[in-house]
Amino acid sequence: MLPSSICSMGQIPRISPHSYGMLPKQMSKGHPPMITRGGVEKGEVGGNVQSLQVMHGWLWCQSVVLLKLHCIEWILQNQHDDGSWGINSSSLSVNKDILLSTLACVVALKKWNAGSYHIRRGLNFVGRNFSVATDVQNIAHVGFNITFSGLITLASGMGLQLPVWQTDIDEIFHLRKIELERDAGGTISARKAFMAYVAEGFGNLQDWDQVMAYQRKNGSLFNSPSTTAAAAIHSFNDRTLNYLDSLTNKFGGPVPAMYPQNIYSQLCTVDALERTGISQKFAGEIRDILDTTYRSWLHNEEEVMLDIPTCAIAFRLLRTHGYDITSDEMAHFSEQSSFDDSIHGYLNDTKTLLELFKTSQIRFSCEDLVLENIGTWSAKLLKQQLLSNKLSTSAQSEVEYVIKFPLHSTLDRLEHRRNIEQFKVEGSKVLKSGYCGSHSNEEILALAVDYFHSSQSVYQQELKYFESWVKQCRLDELKFARVMPLIVHFISTATMFAPELADARMVLCQTSLLVTVYDDFFDCPETSREEKENYIALIENSAKAMMVEADWTATMYIPATMEEYMSNAEVSAAFASFVCPPLYFLGLKLSEEDVKSHEYTQLLKFTNVIGRLQNDSQTYRKEILAGKVNSVLLRALIDSGNTSPESIEAAKDMVNSDAESSMVEMRSLVFSEGGPIPRPCKDRFWEMCKIVFYFYREDDAYLTPKEMMSSARAVILDPLRLIPPPSCPETSS
Repeated sequence: MLPSSICSMGQIPRISPHSYGMLPKQMSKGHPPMITRGGVEKGEVGGNVQSLQVMHGWLWCQSVVLLKLHCIEWILQNQHDDGSWGINSSSLSVNKDILLSTLACVVALKKWNAGSYHIRRGLNFVGRNFSVATDVQNIAHVGFNITFSGLITLASGMGLQLPVWQTDIDEIFHLRKIELERDAGGTISARKAFMAYVAEGFGNLQDWDQVMAYQRKNGSLFNSPSTTAAAAIHSFNDRTLNYLDSLTNKFGGPVPAMYPQNIYSQLCTVDALERTGISQKFAGEIRDILDTTYRSWLHNEEEVMLDIPTCAIAFRLLRTHGYDITSDEMAHFSEQSSFDDSIHGYLNDTKTLLELFKTSQIRFSCEDLVLENIGTWSAKLLKQQLLSNKLSTSAQSEVEYVIKFPLHSTLDRLEHRRNIEQFKVEGSKVLKSGYCGSHSNEEILALAVDYFHSSQSVYQQELKYFESWVKQCRLDELKFARVMPLIVHFISTATMFAPELADARMVLCQTSLLVTVYDDFFDCPETSREEKENYIALIENSAKAMMVEADWTATMYIPATMEEYMSNAEVSAAFASFVCPPLYFLGLKLSEEDVKSHEYTQLLKFTNVIGRLQNDSQTYRKEILAGKVNSVLLRALIDSGNTSPESIEAAKDMVNSDAESSMVEMRSLVFSEGGPIPRPCKDRFWEMCKIVFYFYREDDAYLTPKEMMSSARAVILDPLRLIPPPSCPETSS
């Protein structure tokens, strides 16, 4: 990290103090210019006003000089042994940020006639590694070709000679031209915002009055020290200087690439911890981060509200963690124009669109038009990107996956495995930073890998016990039943994945298998009525409901209404039966009043409704052939009076829509705080609903054992397949 007055890129400098005239030309002649807060005053002014303006100009100039001298001292003391500046290149491959940092420092020293030895070593480093600048495979921040070529022009104008071929320099300017003429997305407003964002690369060619329109309350432009430093040089704006001065005071010289951007980076860390399955190890730290974010949200702070991805990820994490926020604060992103007019729109930023699309799924009401609109237009743009064939292989895969699998149809442990195997240690590409390597990300990955493998060891011991229990109970001898211990165990480990929840998992395994067995028992054509009645004598409620369905099938009775069908189907679905027993093994107390509460009753109801509707939606063909009543068949008869393929398809869509609507209500119930049921208990109901959506997303899960076996093995048996991330090409130093 280097001083902000020189400008930072990533955590390193971007632009030299001389970039666009460290001081105005008038100052170099010994007479201060007349300066106002708005800039250099043109025309004649007189008397005391002129004296005040002159005094203000000198004070501003003195502040700049003192700031620069402090930065130059830092540069002289922080050159690396290989001649570079920036993040220590001894442990990293040379990248574009280090190259840019080094040239920026060289230009700064030349401007202030200091460190000739440092200058020579810096130029030699740039010359040895210049190929990095033109390597399209090397990670680069947005606008690198513009800012780096601008530095080359400055260096050349100061008489500095880079030890590189002219053809290499020509290539950089060719890349600059391509970036400026790129077929970008967005609108004219988006291009203006982008040009302002990389304004330091244009110098005197830039319209700095237009750039200052993007100044924020804290005095910065886009929270970027580099852009703000360039603006301070050209606009003589007090607020820009105050912003830069506050950074050097806060950080002791070196500053981040973006500041403030604490909230965004911290939220990304929280997201990474959750996506890799180790967030429970940092519960206190995560709560502190979210509390801070919530305060910023309530105060409508620019750091959160003005940046699209920051606002989106903040909303998603706050809402899923139970903070009381509404989508009203997302209303300024409800129209596509909010994206099209932004820098993210100009860049066709896939990551921002993905974040918006995921956030749009955290609806608490089917009438939430803000999130519905965001989901509609973000999905449309993502699909357009897929069709464009311009996405990288990894981005293409991510977009396809996110669109195909909504958040409520994914299973935690499968997601953790996928995210660990695809985890990018170098982190995400920030607009003003593109360097490879992140120590914290390396630690997250290492911890996640260790935790996943150690958890698998626990799961494998549980599976052995479960298989022995199945044999001991002779359940494997039941020819009519689907007895598959690995898949049943997968149901429990995919959601209740923490090793310490072993007892709860085993209870869920045993309950799930028994419920499956008696479901198959009643479905089996060879099962006599006497056998069914004997079974009911042992097990009440759910078995009675199954008997009603069996009688409907035997007598070819069709319920008159969906209400009649669902009043029995909710009970016979028995999905809540999977959830309730394990609740008492979570280490939490549930009183009799709790389980009789409205909240608990609603959790049970929605779990059964969602399970029944999803099951019916994917098994109706089989059940129609077997003469069984099904909500899809019943809906077709009620709505259309027939069971034509068109009527069945329309009915299926309606049933799916009802299930999705119930899932929205369930989400609100689970993620909202204030009720008597503890969040860990509510999570069990939510996870059961996710299992249902996962299992029944295409066909009855038990009819596709190959896919289920593959998923089960991925969670319980198969070790992670870690693919080494692409590193920045190494160049000799």
